[in-house]
Amino acid sequence: MYKEFEEWINSVIEKGLPEGQGLCFNIYEDGNCSWSIELVVASSFDPEDDDWASEADFCADSSFSWKQVAEWDDVLEDAIQVMLRYLDEGKHAEDLKNRYMGISTGFVDGDLEHLYIKE
Repeated sequence: MYKEFEEWINSVIEKGLPEGQGLCFNIYEDGNCSWSIELVVASSFDPEDDDWASEADFCADSSFSWKQVAEWDDVLEDAIQVMLRYLDEGKHAEDLKNRYMGISTGFVDGDLEHLYIKE
């Protein structure tokens, strides 16, 4: 899954991302063991209040989708590991960490997990 995620996120970033404070990977279930991730950028970021991510100023025009037979919490954990790997070794990882105050992920109707918070 990592290679496909990496290709998707690189293409989204290379099309251009706006300025903002927070970047969020929203995860949602499509049904029939299909899952998707959309990338949003918000003008605010608050690690104590997850509502910042629901007020996105930008949403990428494509999402990343995959099939996985698993419960939602396993899907979330697997997605987090892929995202953390990208933030550790991805082509644009340093740019994302320099540009945004925080990077988070979570299901659109759930709590956020913070992947990166700028010190």
